[in-house]
Amino acid sequence: MRVAIIGGGPVGLVSGAVLAGVGHEVRVVDIDPVRTGKIALGEAPFHEPGLPELLRSVVDAGRLTATGVAAEAVVDAAVILICVGTPPTGSGADLTALRAASAEVARALRGASGYRVVAVKSTVPPGTTSEVVEPILREHSGLGADSLGVGMNPEFLREGVAVDDMRAPDRIVLGISDDRARAALESLYAPFGSPMVFTTPTGAEMAKYASNALLSTLVSFSNEIAAMCESVADADADAVLRAVHADRRFKGHAGRPDAPASITSYLLPGLGYGGSCFPKDTEALTAWARARGVASPILDAVRQVNAERPERVLSLLRARLQLAGARVAVLGLAFKPETDDLRESRSIDVARLLHAAGAEVRACDPVAADEGARMLAGVATVTADAESALDGADAAVLATAWPSLVALDPVRVRALMRRPLVLDARRALDSVTWGAQVEYLPIGRHA
Repeated sequence: MRVAIIGGGPVGLVSGAVLAGVGHEVRVVDIDPVRTGKIALGEAPFHEPGLPELLRSVVDAGRLTATGVAAEAVVDAAVILICVGTPPTGSGADLTALRAASAEVARALRGASGYRVVAVKSTVPPGTTSEVVEPILREHSGLGADSLGVGMNPEFLREGVAVDDMRAPDRIVLGISDDRARAALESLYAPFGSPMVFTTPTGAEMAKYASNALLSTLVSFSNEIAAMCESVADADADAVLRAVHADRRFKGHAGRPDAPASITSYLLPGLGYGGSCFPKDTEALTAWARARGVASPILDAVRQVNAERPERVLSLLRARLQLAGARVAVLGLAFKPETDDLRESRSIDVARLLHAAGAEVRACDPVAADEGARMLAGVATVTADAESALDGADAAVLATAWPSLVALDPVRVRALMRRPLVLDARRALDSVTWGAQVEYLPIGRHA
């Protein structure tokens, strides 16, 4: 099947590469000539484990190409997937790029023969596909329902494991309103053998928001429990939440019925959620509800708890250290391991708060150091090397649980630091090993 992907970012390129990997003929469209140039050479333009090898193989095989001209990709495509960004505005999602992409696709299809489907993969407020995208497509293409199907097919990819998520999806949600569109999208995803959930376009949009809202809620719930545990001398949030994980309703996955389900990774004390999805989507969903007169007290609280987590790190440090004039190492800047994405990263917030408190901030990230240095210009010295950040530090904050940072030798860390105070904001370090070597301060436990 010939597939056009509109948008060569993390969602579009990963989706396109995996679809090409199962045999489809994919053309990726992006307005950035540098990005399309890299894709055409089989080079991944951003960090995502597994993508460079996959992309190189499908480009070399001739099953994935890139262009800056939408018409070249959509004219003979059976399925067109719109994967452009919908960044936050403070009052919802910015649909500017989505409107522009829809209009460009539609103009390229004017006068086209045959039948094709345009599906939105971008995360958008409920009603967007039917009320915004479809009218634009119909108006600018002149095509009716007999020639053009329109649907919504949300993505559920996690940065850092996006290739694996796309190759083996838990579910494929298809929001469609006619049988021909359903058949085309079923054919597109048939090679994956994953369960398909059929609903309306609005139902599919709501499903994506509901999924991210629930996961965000688990993170903030865990951090609220952590704050409670910190208020008493003998309750450790890590132990408390692992006891919750032991409930059989949180267990079981393929081949390991007694193992913790992966959703328990969201039920741990930490620094909060960040990235391009959870903050944006919870904000957009509450704004969408508010515009319709629907209260969202749970999600309002989820967002508030998350916003307060970086300040909590400073409170814990202040109880042990005079921040003004202190040198503090922030270990990890990406919002999570295995990505170079710094959007809405709590680590960045921690660095800025430390700087505002008068601390000398030294930060490190094994992958996102260059972008981190740009974002923290005048705030922190940024390096890819953890030892450089730790050298002479009065305190260190593990802000992103990169494997290389978790694997640091506490004896070496103690030797490097002026005062070996280590705040584990991700509860990723072994408390016994680290506690024997440094002044170990885990979030979610009474100081």
